[in-house]
Amino acid sequence: MPDTLSLDEFSLDITPPGTCWKGWIHIGELPAGEPVRWPVVLHRGKQPGKVLLANAGTHGDEYEGIAALHKVARQLDPEAMSGTLLSIPILSPPAVTGGHRNGIWDNRNLARTFPGDADGLFTERIAYHFATRILPLADLYIDLHAAGTGVGIQTFIGCRVDEESDLVDTQRRASIATGMEIIWNTGGLPGRTLSAAWDAGVPALYTESPGNRTCDPDEVDTIVTAIMNLLRFLEILPGSYPTERPAFYFEDSRPAAGHMQDHHRSDVGGLFIPEVKLWDRVKEGQCLGNIYDPLGDVLQVISASLSGRVLTLRICPRVMPGEFTTVVVPFAE
Repeated sequence: MPDTLSLDEFSLDITPPGTCWKGWIHIGELPAGEPVRWPVVLHRGKQPGKVLLANAGTHGDEYEGIAALHKVARQLDPEAMSGTLLSIPILSPPAVTGGHRNGIWDNRNLARTFPGDADGLFTERIAYHFATRILPLADLYIDLHAAGTGVGIQTFIGCRVDEESDLVDTQRRASIATGMEIIWNTGGLPGRTLSAAWDAGVPALYTESPGNRTCDPDEVDTIVTAIMNLLRFLEILPGSYPTERPAFYFEDSRPAAGHMQDHHRSDVGGLFIPEVKLWDRVKEGQCLGNIYDPLGDVLQVISASLSGRVLTLRICPRVMPGEFTTVVVPFAE
């Protein structure tokens, strides 16, 4: 079996039952002819069953998910599996190559580009190929994210809950099955991997980790546990998984509720100095932080618009007008 396949050559049957295939899917070329490829790890169980699709590296400065997929791959034995795990540790090679949120060749954010364009810019083509060739193979999909550069996030998992349906019910149960301690389910937004999965009728989840260009081993292990539990949820692996909601569980089906960049935005540019820490409990009206000018005068006080927990916090003080500073989620306690 060659180690690089075209999109047309790839399928879940490229490796025999009870084996693992590691290789590449060719998705394009750079101007000087260098190939651009997805790294792929395909664990095909000895017995038939469902398919879990997992990817990381949608953004190029988020690393916990990549490390988690590598660790899962080292732990799995296809001989003991009934079904398939299809992993793409780096979904956006242009972003990971540059170490930035967006692709370095077209400055496009893959997580705002779906369903993509077969004839578009490079990131648009990646989105199109993933949405049309890879997503339809899955019975359940998970996209592994992290905070990226200059931001901190308390680890959580979420899914889209626009309306009541069998798909949404599966997503809820799957998010609980991961065993993650914080679940924040929200309405859908266009351009995301989850919106492409929604359109394809594939149940989908996403995770967020602390990130900020780090790769904490404990956070990696949290994601590994979540993926192993999803394999049990799909009966790809034997064993039990959590079925009870965690203490911190909240749903808000409004379309913009999960768009973190819309929360507690700055009106001015300056230096944002927080007065709270990640996961602090805050009350409506409480000062979350101040934006200072270069002379040290307060330009804006960022006050909590609701009571809850600080789920996301800007770590890099530099802030531009319109950028978010803090996300507060009203978990019941």
